[in-house]
Amino acid sequence: LTGNGHEEHRIRAFIQKHNIESVVQLATKETPQSIPDIYAMADMFIYASQTETYGRVLVEAMAARLPVVVLDASSLGGIVVDKVHGRIVYKKTIRTFVETIKEVLSDKVQQKHYALAGHKTAVTDHDSEVSINKLLKVYKAVSGQKTKYLVRLRGER
Repeated sequence: LTGNGHEEHRIRAFIQKHNIESVVQLATKETPQSIPDIYAMADMFIYASQTETYGRVLVEAMAARLPVVVLDASSLGGIVVDKVHGRIVYKKTIRTFVETIKEVLSDKVQQKHYALAGHKTAVTDHDSEVSINKLLKVYKAVSGQKTKYLVRLRGER
C-alpha cells in the first residue's frame, strides 16, 4: 500500500491486528524518485478512490506495466478502458471489488495483456508532451489563434 493521509493510523492498526505485516507493506514516505521502485514491487494496481480529479496514479501504474482494477469514478476520465487495461468495477460493493481483483490475479495471461495495453496507452496518450500539446490545442481553439504550438520536453526529435 502506498500513500499517506488521515487513515494511515487505522490502516497500520488493521495490519497489526490481523497479523499481516509479512504480506502487506506500507510505503508512506514515497518521493518522486522512489515511485518507480514502488510500482515495480506490485503485482497489480488497485484504485478505489472516487474523489481524485485526475487519475495520474493510474497513468503511472499503467506506464509501469501493471494491470489495474478500479472503481468506476469520474476521475477515470477515459484513462482506463474495461477489459483492455484492466477492469473497471461498476457495481460498487466490496464483494464485487474483491471478486474482480481475484479474477484478474487468477489469470496471468490476461494480466500480461492488460499490462502491455496499459503501458502503450500511458506512453502514447498520456505522456507529458502529449498532454501539454492537447491542452495547448484547446487554448488555441478558445483564443482563435492560428499559431501552431508544439512542446518538446525531452530534447529535439
